[in-house]
Amino acid sequence: MSHEITNRNGINAAVFTASTWHGLEELRGMETAADLIRAGEECFAFPTKISLEEMITSSGLVVPGSAVVAEYLNKERICHAAMGARYTQLDPVEWRATIEAAVAAGAKPAGAFALGLRGSKVLATFEIPGGNGGTSIRNYLNLIDSLDGSSAFVVGGTSIRTVCANTVAMSMAKDGAGMAKVRHTSSINEKADALREAIQLHVENGEKVAGLYRTARDTQLSRVEADTIFEMLFPSAKEGDSQRKATRKTNLRAAAARSMRREENSEGATLATMWNGATWMIDRDENGEARSARGGADRIESMLFGSRGKRVEEVRNIIEVVLADGSVEAMEVSEASALGVDDAQIGRKLMEDMFAAEKGNRPV
Repeated sequence: MSHEITNRNGINAAVFTASTWHGLEELRGMETAADLIRAGEECFAFPTKISLEEMITSSGLVVPGSAVVAEYLNKERICHAAMGARYTQLDPVEWRATIEAAVAAGAKPAGAFALGLRGSKVLATFEIPGGNGGTSIRNYLNLIDSLDGSSAFVVGGTSIRTVCANTVAMSMAKDGAGMAKVRHTSSINEKADALREAIQLHVENGEKVAGLYRTARDTQLSRVEADTIFEMLFPSAKEGDSQRKATRKTNLRAAAARSMRREENSEGATLATMWNGATWMIDRDENGEARSARGGADRIESMLFGSRGKRVEEVRNIIEVVLADGSVEAMEVSEASALGVDDAQIGRKLMEDMFAAEKGNRPV
């Protein structure tokens, strides 16, 4: 199945390996760096040439600065912005070399696209090996550049799948502080090579997640330990909860228990089963159906809005704490807070806020 690519006058130009809810992109397999580069060129997201050209008014006056002009595979030339004298563009050769470095490090091509009316923000996104058996947690690597000076050249990891301007903004808000950035000054092309080290580090981190999952799969749990961790992930109703809140918690716990028994989530009486069930419930119900989300969207990706990535990380934090400690101790949230345990690790708001904000949840 494929969708028609939006043209240069539309919102996006995009090729992805998996569908998004926009329906504005072509779908195709991309296994190699050459596949991703070719896809980006053929949907007119990646320019084949960028130059700075002199600007002259209609009366013949020379305008200070330069025009950023990009040429595409179909030989179309677009002026993206007027920039000052200090601006230096990222060479398309360096952009492609960075894509090649990402794939060489083990990143799997996931998408090539451009944003904005004239496609001035250019992105390449990759899936990183790891995650929890391929069910819910995934790590991504993004390469971001702009042809209008709106952003630096950025290389960095995120747990958010970027498919549009909103998800790009969210990934930057959540993970941008840890991304490597090079400003569009005279040294940009020299420093682009240094950014490739950030790629290797992120791929290695993704591989660590895979190792963490394997450890979780090998970690057997007693019934008491399993019940305690389940309570951390899905707190039961407490005295003082409203009837609506108590019902929501009870329904969620029942649904989560069923999701953990699903064939794709069950790893026996291990910590991995808890991990799978908890991350599964972020996107889907116990029947595997995508949860209702804002705007009537029914795609899993729509849960990227509302800090889905943060919730995935909170689940992982709990797993890491359990593995590092080697034991599980039941305690009230207030008691844990008094001992200095972070709320994210307690799991107090892990799922509660999300389900409070959603509508149309199926009662159990």
